[in-house]
Amino acid sequence: MNNIKGNARMSKADFEEIADIFKREYELQDPQYSVLKKWLCEGWDILVKEGQDLANSGKNGGLTPDNAALVFEVSEMLNRGEAITEDQYANAFEQLVEVNKDLFQKDFEMMVGSFFDIYDTDHDGKINADDMIRGLRCLGVQQDEAVKMMFANIDTEKRGEISKPVYVGEWVEFMLGTRKDGAIASVLCRQ
Repeated sequence: MNNIKGNARMSKADFEEIADIFKREYELQDPQYSVLKKWLCEGWDILVKEGQDLANSGKNGGLTPDNAALVFEVSEMLNRGEAITEDQYANAFEQLVEVNKDLFQKDFEMMVGSFFDIYDTDHDGKINADDMIRGLRCLGVQQDEAVKMMFANIDTEKRGEISKPVYVGEWVEFMLGTRKDGAIASVLCRQ
């Protein structure tokens, strides 16, 4: 987990700071800035709300304090202004995926897609390595060579560009841990 302070803890204030870094770097305006800030600052709340709605409607995969206590705890901690640790994040994420992988994947795809849309400044549906470096720097990733290697791993056709579906798919694969040798895992898990 990255934050600008490099202390492996994230609070809502850290997420707001990241949103503001994106706003300055990309000169974001609404609605793009609001969407980004919403995902960063309210992502856990969105998951909890959607999960509770499922539970209240009696559908499978609903989130309750009984089956997703860690997810609720992380959301509540962030709402109180507290910082969460990487372990708390990872444990809540793991619990969320156990209870409702599809809910995570749907929302995560939308969130990562919103980041891609920001990186894609010429709006051609593709990003290059420099676009990815610039975007990930806003998220606190300062290892340009590692990002170049990650990009090269994702760009399997060696065109110097990757599409939104490919980019989003690689991040979902990384978060779900479906391939330990995946394009992103092979770089980030070595750091």
